[in-house]
Amino acid sequence: MAGSAIMNGPLELRDHLDAYLAVREALGFDDAARKVLLSSFVEYVISADGRWPIDARLAVEWACGLSSVRSPAGQASRLSTVRRFLCYLRASVPETQVPGTGLLARPQRRRPYIFTQQELASILDAAAAMRPRRTLRPHVYVSMIGLLASTGIRAGEAIRLTGNDVQLDADPPRILVLETKFRKSRIVPLHPTTAEKLKTYALLREKLGYAGLSDLFFMSEIGTAINYGFFATWFTRTARRLDMLPSSGARRPTLHSLRH
Repeated sequence: MAGSAIMNGPLELRDHLDAYLAVREALGFDDAARKVLLSSFVEYVISADGRWPIDARLAVEWACGLSSVRSPAGQASRLSTVRRFLCYLRASVPETQVPGTGLLARPQRRRPYIFTQQELASILDAAAAMRPRRTLRPHVYVSMIGLLASTGIRAGEAIRLTGNDVQLDADPPRILVLETKFRKSRIVPLHPTTAEKLKTYALLREKLGYAGLSDLFFMSEIGTAINYGFFATWFTRTARRLDMLPSSGARRPTLHSLRH
């Protein structure tokens, strides 16, 4: 009977995983990425030739394996995901070993790059000088960068804003950020100066004949969404061209740096 339990235990692990994910789904979690990771772990355990119940070493081997180029942060993240599942599993299989929280320490993150007002002004000047100058493009970049710097929203959130989301005549003026990275929506108040600059952009967009091309607030020359990759690359290269260098231990300036 004991041998049968050892043989069947790993196979039943799939059922335990399904139950665990069902509980999390009922609590409102979106576990698409977690399911992929944990399914990989379960299959790894099943193929581990009878190493059951699960011990901490097996979990660490899986977290650090499969890719020689996986970063220490990635390994720690994988182990953290499995650790939560093993805590759940231990209620049904008490012999399960749960790895300690500090077993794979996450490396200390580098400090974000903080733009000075002068640096930000230089980037805005570079955006205003973009060619062709008599098109919407320079005004889009100037307005988006100003919005990101003043509110801390993500670039992707700004790109997805529609005209209805930008409520400049409200009291106070605000934007509605819908379906964010974590599938939540929020209201972001705008500083009066930011609101005035966005009003100027909106009027210019209408004057140049772009307003009827799309519901998007920020748009390309043909009315489509701004290309995030091109925007981010332009920003990074511009910061480098303007000799904006990080201090020791800090990250290089990127579009994401505007959130800090």
